[in-house]
Amino acid sequence: MEDDRPFLVRKMWLVIALLFVGVLILAAFIIYRAVAFRVTGTDPGTNSVATVSPFFKISFNKPLPQSVSVSFYPQNFPASYKISGSSVIVTFGKQLQEGATYNIRLSHITDVAGSQLSDKVFVFQAQSLSSSSLSTAQQKALEAKQASFNAIKADGLVQLLPFTSGGNEFTVSYNVDYTQQSPRLIIVISAATPQGQGDAVNWIRQVGFDPSKYTITFVSPPNE
Repeated sequence: MEDDRPFLVRKMWLVIALLFVGVLILAAFIIYRAVAFRVTGTDPGTNSVATVSPFFKISFNKPLPQSVSVSFYPQNFPASYKISGSSVIVTFGKQLQEGATYNIRLSHITDVAGSQLSDKVFVFQAQSLSSSSLSTAQQKALEAKQASFNAIKADGLVQLLPFTSGGNEFTVSYNVDYTQQSPRLIIVISAATPQGQGDAVNWIRQVGFDPSKYTITFVSPPNE
């Protein structure tokens, strides 16, 4: 009877060799994934952006310089962005419209070492999802946003607004800027003349508040 042990030994070594090659390929892939400059994910995912989502975060595996350029569509939608570590965070200035399509384009993408990526475009449609379906970071941002808005509404000056002078020389109202990480109160003074603007600022002092503590924007009356 022919001894088939040499064949079995060769087969065993072949299996071992194939396993070894497989391990090398897997190790090379893992190293490549760890070293290659790339996007690691978004929060929320492009298929789960809610109308109430306060931001869209794009994460990379390496720190980013401030030179990354970000554009948002529709262009007239209020949004701002910041680069923080290895992430780009786009903050929405108002609630997204259900079913509307939005996109965020990143260009001039490099890491701090100079590695480059081609432009990245993230397209999504806003969905009517409950806030409980959002990530913990999104939920905390919503809670902080609501707390900031409540603080704005509780501001003593805000509670007196809108106010129009007896002779309609000026009107003092307010807006809330949601394009920042926290809502920001903006006092809006509408007056046709510099005198009216000054009178409005003096009125703020007269009712017991320091104008220098507020961000004030001057606008012309609608009929001007």
